[in-house]
Amino acid sequence: MFLRSPEQDRRKDASAIQEQLANKSTCKAPDCNTPITQHRGPGDRHLCREHQLQQVEYGGLGKLERPWTFSREWSCNWCGYSPKDDPWFDNPPFPFDDETHKHRVMRSMLVGDHNGERNVDGGSHGKDNVQTLCQNCNAKKTMLHKDYQRSKIVCD
Repeated sequence: MFLRSPEQDRRKDASAIQEQLANKSTCKAPDCNTPITQHRGPGDRHLCREHQLQQVEYGGLGKLERPWTFSREWSCNWCGYSPKDDPWFDNPPFPFDDETHKHRVMRSMLVGDHNGERNVDGGSHGKDNVQTLCQNCNAKKTMLHKDYQRSKIVCD
C-alpha cells in the first residue's frame, strides 16, 4: 500500500479557505475544536491538520470516527491472526526503514469492516457494527455476504 506523504499536500484555493473561515469551521474529531485544515487531502473538509495527518498515517484504515477498530489487541475477530505475532515481520525480505514503517505494514494487514449493514446501506460506524478482520477473512466475508452487490446506485 502506498501512503501519501504529508509533504505532497497542496493548500486549498483562496475561496475555499475564505469559506471555511467565514463559517468558522472546526474539526469534527471528538473533543477537538481546532479550525479545519487549509491543506487538501484526506478529511480536509472536516478535520484539523493534526487529525488529517492521522488519516494519512492510517492510509484510510481505522478512521477517526471509529478509533476502536484497532484497539482489539491487533487481532482478526474471525481467525485471531495478529500481525504483532507474525514471525514474517521479524525477518522481512527487505528491511523496514524504521519502527513506524514496520507499524504501517502491520496495520495494512487488518481492515475495519462492518458486521452488518454498511454505512452506505443504512448501517452505522458504531462499536457494535464494526469489527477488525485480517485481509484474508475480509475477502472471504465480502464474497460470502456478497457485500460487493449491496449498494445499488440509482441514476436519474
